[in-house]
Amino acid sequence: MNGPARLTYRQMMTTACVLTLLAALTVPAIADGTDDRPGPQAVEADDDHDAARRAVDSGAALTLLELKRIVGERVPGEIVSVKLDREDHKLVYEFRILTANGRLVEAEVDAATGAILEVENE
Repeated sequence: MNGPARLTYRQMMTTACVLTLLAALTVPAIADGTDDRPGPQAVEADDDHDAARRAVDSGAALTLLELKRIVGERVPGEIVSVKLDREDHKLVYEFRILTANGRLVEAEVDAATGAILEVENE
């Protein structure tokens, strides 16, 4: 009686392990099969970046390097992120800066003029 019962248990365990492995390998494949078309927010972001590029190329906006320098003079620290927004039909960069004392400061800058529009947590 020991032989057939042990064999059945091994078969069940082997089957369970194989099914678990297959399920684990299938999840990434399913996740990767998502719709790759950009959503409305991605298209809008691309449009803003294209608009910023055109503005810089035409001289209507400052380069990101110039804007970083301007922000760095006002809020010294490490720029940890930059986000491009459109506010009141203007391109505005939002910089997040980590200051030497560990404070996270946000600065909004007009892309065309380099004017600092707002500084939060200064």
